Amino acid sequence: MRSRFVRSVTRCRRRFSFVLAVVIVGCLLTPALAVAATPDPVGTLPVADRPEAVPGDLLVWTSYGGAVAKLDLFNHAAVAPDGSLYAVGDSDSDYPNGGYMTVAKYPVAGGDATWRKDYRPAGALLCMTSAVAADNASGVVVTGTCLDAAGFGMATVHYDKDGTLLWAAVDRGMGKDVVCDAEGNAIVCGTVGSVGWARVVSYDYAADPEHPLVGHERWNHYLTGTAADQGAWATSLLMGSSGQLYVVGEREMRSTMANIFALKLRAADGHRYWLRGWSSAGARNDQPGPIACGRGGLAITATIPTSTQGTDIVLLRYSTLGRRTLVRHWNDADDADDMPSGVGIDGSGAAYVSGQYLPDIDPTRGVLVKWDRFGHRRWVRVYGTENLGGAGFNDLVVDGAGSAWVVGFKGGSIMELLLAKYTAAGSLVYANGWAGPPADARGGRWYGCLLCGTDSLFAVGEIRVTGGLPDAAAAWYRR
Repeated sequence: MRSRFVRSVTRCRRRFSFVLAVVIVGCLLTPALAVAATPDPVGTLPVADRPEAVPGDLLVWTSYGGAVAKLDLFNHAAVAPDGSLYAVGDSDSDYPNGGYMTVAKYPVAGGDATWRKDYRPAGALLCMTSAVAADNASGVVVTGTCLDAAGFGMATVHYDKDGTLLWAAVDRGMGKDVVCDAEGNAIVCGTVGSVGWARVVSYDYAADPEHPLVGHERWNHYLTGTAADQGAWATSLLMGSSGQLYVVGEREMRSTMANIFALKLRAADGHRYWLRGWSSAGARNDQPGPIACGRGGLAITATIPTSTQGTDIVLLRYSTLGRRTLVRHWNDADDADDMPSGVGIDGSGAAYVSGQYLPDIDPTRGVLVKWDRFGHRRWVRVYGTENLGGAGFNDLVVDGAGSAWVVGFKGGSIMELLLAKYTAAGSLVYANGWAGPPADARGGRWYGCLLCGTDSLFAVGEIRVTGGLPDAAAAWYRR
């Protein structure tokens, strides 16, 4: 068995034709596949669990490949209340056929998966995982999109902490993000309809009383475009500190114009508190990116086109009352394509935005920008040079003191998996590349990360393997 994780960073606005996929037990639901009896490959570096391990050292790694030699990857991670870790992604993927929504549970100290489950509704051609959230009982909810002959389906699956399937829900549309409230109920956002309506749906913690193993809807909230026959797409969710739910996405104004919306709902029943929209000067294909919430309110990243065919990174901030407090842009010196990949807020309310800078000729570079709570840009750091062979930042995590860790990739003789740390002042503490398992060091990429334990960082992504497509991979670093 082998494994791999890939994050899909495609953000496109398209019209899809969806047909309702009805969930029928024994028809659309297929049993989750149990973890294989053969352990995953696990490697422990010599410094693991020793005092001489220093920040940035890779301590333990593990990888997973599906039952066949196809694409496997992890693209997102979550930490449960009991400290256990979840990694999700795609396995046995071979577009346009094959592919499962995969979730694996790992101990916080590192090592082989405690359990692993694959899900794909009967009749689906492929499934793609979009997001993961841990519930209040340390179980896990996974959402994504499945495709069958009838069209696209929003697929959401809930497992308890032991890997037992509690329920699955398949409906028309596409699943983009998921959170869990204090009671363990799942809230999912995405898109539904032939034109495209943004949809937010809440499911009970337990299955529908009348339909075992089927998710029971608690409430729905829909949002259309700003003009007739125009669509809307919900792409990101966040739970606030007091049961408020923040939803971000985009709404069409005309066929070639869109704005970015921010929506605040009450998680208990979907009641709308406020709706706000923002457009760049040209409003040509503005696309929302990752979001965060902390001191200073909601932070939204976005990609907007420039007049010279490039794209800029944008940071929007909203107060909890819906007042837009600032809009900030960053554009590289070459006016090339710049795209956000992560955002975090420290204890002072400063926002850190990671991303990728794609020069027209030179290799890709990673970029990290810090704005304070009042919108003053404190510093910009660009990582990678032409000689380095390309680099990129795919995800970001920030602690309360302002230390920022980014994961991604960096070039060289092979594309290595990268972990870098910056201080609150913008100093680079370390930038460590890993070529992959020593027995088959062919490189790869990290796509997601989070802080875990007292001094560790958990990274998920993919590693390249000889004679096949990538395997999903996870690793623990001393942070």
